[in-house]
Amino acid sequence: MDMGSCWKNNGKPCDGNVTSDVTRYSEMILNPETPSWCNPDDFKLCPPYHTFPNGTKVHRTDKSRYPYEAYHLHCTPGNGEHVEQPSVPCDPYSNPQPQEILQILPHPVWGEYGYPTKKGQGWIGDPRTWELDVGRLSQSLYFYQDPGTAPAKRKWSSIDLGTEIFRDANQVAEWTSKRQHFRKVCSYKCEYGNPWFRAGKEHWLKNIKSRIQLSKENNPKQGSHSPRVDLRASVHTRQEKLDMAQFRISFSWFNLLSLLIINVHVSGVFSLSVEGNDQYISAVGDPGMQRDGLRVAIEAWNQCNEVGEEAPEMGSPRAADCFDVQKASAQQQNPKRLLHKVTEEDNKLGIGKSFPGLTKPALNNVDLYAAEKELYLGSKCQVDDKPNPWQFWMIRLKSGNMDTHAGKCPKNGHKVGPFDPPSEFPCFGVGCMNQPLIYHNYTTLQGTTLKGGFHGTWDLNAGSSRDSANMNTSFYFVRWQKELGKGWTFYHVLRTSTKYPWLMLYLRSDATYGFSGGYHYQTRGMSKIIPESPNFKVRFRLDVLQGGGPKSQFYLMNIGSCWKNNGKPCDGDVTSDVTRYSEMILNPETPSWCNPDDFKLCPPYHTFPNGTKVHRTDKSRYPYEAYHMYCTPGNGEHVEQPSVPCDPYSNPQPQEILQILPHPVWGEFGYPTKKGQGWIADPTTWELDVGRMSQSLYFYQDPGTAPARRKWSSIGLGTEIFRDATRVAEWTVGDFDILVPKNYKY
Repeated sequence: MDMGSCWKNNGKPCDGNVTSDVTRYSEMILNPETPSWCNPDDFKLCPPYHTFPNGTKVHRTDKSRYPYEAYHLHCTPGNGEHVEQPSVPCDPYSNPQPQEILQILPHPVWGEYGYPTKKGQGWIGDPRTWELDVGRLSQSLYFYQDPGTAPAKRKWSSIDLGTEIFRDANQVAEWTSKRQHFRKVCSYKCEYGNPWFRAGKEHWLKNIKSRIQLSKENNPKQGSHSPRVDLRASVHTRQEKLDMAQFRISFSWFNLLSLLIINVHVSGVFSLSVEGNDQYISAVGDPGMQRDGLRVAIEAWNQCNEVGEEAPEMGSPRAADCFDVQKASAQQQNPKRLLHKVTEEDNKLGIGKSFPGLTKPALNNVDLYAAEKELYLGSKCQVDDKPNPWQFWMIRLKSGNMDTHAGKCPKNGHKVGPFDPPSEFPCFGVGCMNQPLIYHNYTTLQGTTLKGGFHGTWDLNAGSSRDSANMNTSFYFVRWQKELGKGWTFYHVLRTSTKYPWLMLYLRSDATYGFSGGYHYQTRGMSKIIPESPNFKVRFRLDVLQGGGPKSQFYLMNIGSCWKNNGKPCDGDVTSDVTRYSEMILNPETPSWCNPDDFKLCPPYHTFPNGTKVHRTDKSRYPYEAYHMYCTPGNGEHVEQPSVPCDPYSNPQPQEILQILPHPVWGEFGYPTKKGQGWIADPTTWELDVGRMSQSLYFYQDPGTAPARRKWSSIGLGTEIFRDATRVAEWTVGDFDILVPKNYKY
């Protein structure tokens, strides 16, 4: 990626005065043979500062934190009067005015922006489709300005890719550039007479008519006379959604100069797109959590994703807060009022109490009652929409306590009787699998501020706020708040206790019909389109305030689906259906249990973005540290050995779980590339290519069966504090959205 702009050293736009205008270039060099000329002992070719994605600035003298190897070179503008020394001025002749050049190299610090994180990625033999967050990266880069001047607006009038062969005779570069059915094959050769030569594709982004330079030859005999061109380009604007620009393409060839003329009709802020179909729409009913009229619900599960028994005076553990914001009458002081859809009586419904739509078998069956109560609450909250109606965001609570003497949980979908407890299941005695107390602060409007929440505890004798303040009392708290016309922020707290050391709290977008992840009943949710691999992305803002301790498996992304081992969709048969989970654990204290000398907890294969599959026995290429653990479905008949089956009790049916860790192999998909990214004190807005990443992951299937369609009915984030008492996790989530291609047929 090579991008160019122009602004003066005082931050003002260029005006054609070549003595004070300064051309600014930023270039990512892909060639793995290109060295870093920026080093800690001689940093004159390093930019004075590096800015990390969380805004932290590090000076080039900070040898422990400055990423020297991320830079090839930085040279300063020749007319800069206050340049930090030591420095090297840029070549003063190769531009009609002074210039400043910043060249970067593949490195983990650029992974968050979609750039390559290590040398060799995207190079020979590794064709890729790139989606680069050039805007955010370029905003973080250092460019010189005179002290005390207002920061320049960084408007990039040229964005291109190609090569510069620098003083090296008889070398040949060849590459293709493809955009939808836009394909260009370039072949350039330099000779002794012209050993320094540039060729590339440039986007001069102006308002109406712009040009892409394809080739410029001083010696046409040495170059390609007629480059093959089958070209389609695309530029998109980014506002609330991604809207496509439209292009009209015409060609005009000259003997020494080939130009592609592109008429661009576009408005707004430009970013360069590099994917196939860039018209995305939201798959959720409330895109980006912006809607004033909130729809949110809460559900609580025991260890095997059932109810088991209701908490005293709480009713069935399903509740909702759904309302519309309406204009009040002229006589009222507040011009807005809330029209709540769900009453306290609805939320307190429990077994034995009838409601519209309740079936007779469910009336006194605590598990069926909760499932049908969710459908009832969904009907009261439902919003008609296309292509499907939707109901609510879902807050999910779960306790890992399990009373094995009670025989409540099936084993891989089969009923089993009581058994002696294995050490992995906590339980303080009879009643340890109870549901939590759920207290509800209905959303209110105070001025222009909307806020509400749910809170409670699993400790049934700790109903008061005074008892909940005891650090050895389990506690959860979810509050939502927004200003009218702006986005919601969901604030979460989860605390474990000695009696309840294994607790979970997630915020999810579940399917609006059918099954959701880990749930074998009809569900309701926010995903009006069920996203399918590889064609979706997830965007959200996450700020982790407290991590929950070393055993807090904080999931940056937790996706759940269900298909049988023969690849067919689940149909409700809990003995043959299999829940599939993939989870990225953000907590930097979480180790990898997948290692080259004992790989039973590694998935059999890792697939790289270019399609290359590597077996877990390949110690030189398999990325063991990219995985926390992999466990196999308990009903898999042809599982590769050695293996470890998943917990057979914590789901109503067999399950398969794949947990991954921050690592450079996930960088191309927008995931963190090293531990600590996005963790405490590093609030981040993530855009994760969950669709492509999840398509590449290994999941078990019986040999000879057609690959399953990976449709993810639950997508969420949150934490699972695993058997660790008196730990606290705290975080906020906002701007959550799931994006799918507009033209994709679901």
